Amino acid sequence: MFFMSSLRILARAPATVPAAVRLACSSVAPARAYGGLAVAMARRAPPAPPVLALRQPARSLCGVTIDKTCRVYSCKVKDDAMAHQLDLLMDEFIEHVEGLNNYAGAARLVCKSEWDYKLIIKWHDLDSLKEFMANSHPQLQEHFRPRIESLIGGKLHEQNFVYDDIE
Repeated sequence: MFFMSSLRILARAPATVPAAVRLACSSVAPARAYGGLAVAMARRAPPAPPVLALRQPARSLCGVTIDKTCRVYSCKVKDDAMAHQLDLLMDEFIEHVEGLNNYAGAARLVCKSEWDYKLIIKWHDLDSLKEFMANSHPQLQEHFRPRIESLIGGKLHEQNFVYDDIE
């Protein structure tokens, strides 16, 4: 009962109440007068910031903390057999990367409905990723990229990301 009477009060709100509040209740009654509930809802406090925004940044760029980083390799595969062949090739790639300074692990994602394939190589910090990109990446590219692209019959997309395990 309280809920329905609150809707009637909101529906009678004049132009001083934001349009979104009036629109949400416009089907209940014509707009004439309003009560304290409408004002309270219109001036509602914003939601609390997410937990990630409250963390103390290790290194910050526009509010995004940079703790771990990663290099993501993305492509399309045709089927399960091709995904398996690419897994074998990526295992060889990971063996070369594992011995590098500040390597933090790897993960593989495969979408079996769209056949998207992603390999994520994680680094402990931004400087480690920069070191990888400057020193090891060119040689690995030269050795693995042609083999990967000939297997998938298309392009391999690469991109760097900030990486966080959300707990």
